[in-house]
Amino acid sequence: MEITEFNIDDAACKTADPEIFFVDTNNKDIVATAKSYCGICPIVLQCLTYALSNPEEHGIWGGTTMPERLRVRNNPRARKELIISVTAK
Repeated sequence: MEITEFNIDDAACKTADPEIFFVDTNNKDIVATAKSYCGICPIVLQCLTYALSNPEEHGIWGGTTMPERLRVRNNPRARKELIISVTAK
């Protein structure tokens, strides 16, 4: 599935400070705060799919960091496992 657009109006993060989604991924507290929005988001799958299809996207997307997405980029099985782990929350 490839998604090039999705409706941000449905996202749990739409009213959040965007700065928390574009941080140093070593800052575990802020990353956890950003991911907490993703954990309750009704469009987390679309967001994650978008980010996996657009590897140049920085920040937290679909409950994942850029390094997490890059690790699975060329591995379809790991990609599927990541999607399952994010959407199972």
